[in-house]
Amino acid sequence: MNPTSLSIFRGICLVGLISLLHCAYSAAQHRFYLRLTEQPFTQLPLDIIVQTIVSLIAFLYSATCIAGEFQPVRSDLQVYHCYY
Repeated sequence: MNPTSLSIFRGICLVGLISLLHCAYSAAQHRFYLRLTEQPFTQLPLDIIVQTIVSLIAFLYSATCIAGEFQPVRSDLQVYHCYY
């Protein structure tokens, strides 16, 4: 992966993390507002739900791109070196 795309993915990861923190703050603020106005809590507003899902997908995708190549999982090598 070239350095330009790595820095772009790091930026997306940072924006996704900040957006997830904003979603948590917005959800807490919404609950506080409902308590003040003595309204029952049914569910979060749709904009908070959509922002949370989009932020989570962007954060997870960019984090996996930053991590690099995955190593193959080979259980036969682990069993081969195990002594009973």
